[in-house]
Amino acid sequence: MIEKRLLNKTKIRKLFRDEYSLNAKNIELVSSGSAEIYKIDNEYILKLFQSKYTKKEILKEVKVINYLKKKNIPVPTYVKTNKNDYVVKIENRFLIVQYYIDGKTKDKFEGTIDEIKECGYLHGLIVKSLLGYKNVQIDKMDWYNKKENIAKIKKIIKMGNNKLIKEDLNKKISMIENLNYDFKDIDKITFYTSHGDFSYLQFIYDNDGVKAIIDFIKVKKLPIVWEIIRSFTYMDKDAKNGIINVDNLVLYVKEFMKLVPLSKTDLEYMPYIYVCQLLRSTYGYKEYYLNKNKEALQFAHFRTNLCEYLYKNAEMISKKIG
Repeated sequence: MIEKRLLNKTKIRKLFRDEYSLNAKNIELVSSGSAEIYKIDNEYILKLFQSKYTKKEILKEVKVINYLKKKNIPVPTYVKTNKNDYVVKIENRFLIVQYYIDGKTKDKFEGTIDEIKECGYLHGLIVKSLLGYKNVQIDKMDWYNKKENIAKIKKIIKMGNNKLIKEDLNKKISMIENLNYDFKDIDKITFYTSHGDFSYLQFIYDNDGVKAIIDFIKVKKLPIVWEIIRSFTYMDKDAKNGIINVDNLVLYVKEFMKLVPLSKTDLEYMPYIYVCQLLRSTYGYKEYYLNKNKEALQFAHFRTNLCEYLYKNAEMISKKIG
């Protein structure tokens, strides 16, 4: 849910004077989505988190980024307050300030072959760098509860009468009801500590390539093949039409495995795990009914199309990858 904008230029100038002893002159709103983000004097980025994030969670991100910086991973640099802290509270929300990184981000489905390979390699580099990192949340992968997932979807169906939403969600229910995957070896899936939301959408590019990787707020230990295939589908142009280009996915996986090993079980289960995660997700549909968020609805529809393709082709994908 997108929250009401909290900051304005006057508040930001005062905050910079009081908390950082800095003068803020040129202030530009970069994003008013899930996080409020401002660029200030082409020197700083101010990020105001949603109210659901605690100071403890944000400091975990700071700690991870500082850890990765010591391992020469291209990540942002935080600005400390006058009180030698990284986080500032304003009303019921928290914010951080980073040094501005000049570059551009990419939209979904714009990845070239070289960028797909580069993304796979950087993904492996992040995971390898975090192998010794402790005290992170573990994603328990409780995705395969048919009854619970169907009930969750039916709640969204009752929220409105949008034809596309009803069609999508009824497709999901049908797929869940007919799901008959054999998950006898699921406990052998490899869990690694990783970004938690990794994709090239989190990259800042300049003319020489990736200048920085951002947004580590969701770092956790998770079934890594889920994050790999999810990351790939956000960048490959064929995924826009709900299709997995397996040859390109293999390129991504090979680059990842130059740095971090994956088992045969990991590779075989990759599409099945992603199907289950996509089937249970209702993100985008609820957001449309609550806020008329058309972008969220478009994203939800893309994921349902992708889920339908994976559901029908998981065995083929599994064999080609494994």
